[in-house]
Amino acid sequence: MLNQLCLIQSRKTKPQLTSSILFWIFLCSFSGLTVSQIAYFVGLKNSTPTIACALSNLIPAATFLLAIPFGLEKVGFRSKAGQAKACGTIICVGGAMLLSLYHGPIVIGQSGIHWKFAENTEEKNSTGHVNLILGPLLLIVSTIFYSLWIIFQARVSEKYAAPYTSTMLMCLMASFQCVIIGVFVVRDKAAWSLDRMRTIAVLYNGIVCTALGYCLTSWCIQRKEL
Repeated sequence: MLNQLCLIQSRKTKPQLTSSILFWIFLCSFSGLTVSQIAYFVGLKNSTPTIACALSNLIPAATFLLAIPFGLEKVGFRSKAGQAKACGTIICVGGAMLLSLYHGPIVIGQSGIHWKFAENTEEKNSTGHVNLILGPLLLIVSTIFYSLWIIFQARVSEKYAAPYTSTMLMCLMASFQCVIIGVFVVRDKAAWSLDRMRTIAVLYNGIVCTALGYCLTSWCIQRKEL
């Protein structure tokens, strides 16, 4: 369905698709979808939702730092804008790392709002799946590769101003990549079965987080380039 909507929307305005553009789209699919999401889900399994959410705040800082060698950003310490970027990056990285690595007593206090499913998930993770090194490390890797996707997508937007079609191609390429990786890594057939919660999670992640989210982000990057 996404493929058809993309083709209908951009059939008249779509620029020519060359091998160079396909290569950049492949880099986007591999970095932003395949590696980023696999590292994120495995890191989430070995940590907690709180740590995963905290480390996702590293994306703006990681994107800024990676954009400098690519020539997409300039620091400019002498200007107020450059100083603000540097201070924001330090605060962003420091806050995310502090929230992720701090395991002392509660400072502010507990919330009065409790969601039973979230509590059960937190308890299961804290009892048997938390790895304070592997989990956060994979989440940081996911953040870095997602930041690389943003940078690569900026290059794609310059050469191929069709965000819906490029998103469709990225999702298609990433689907094949993830299937190949999954077949070699997951040999247990029971792991491929879908219960009600897994089905809802897969549909939500595929439709909202991946298709809609990446499509909207690609469109915003294209508008920024214009």
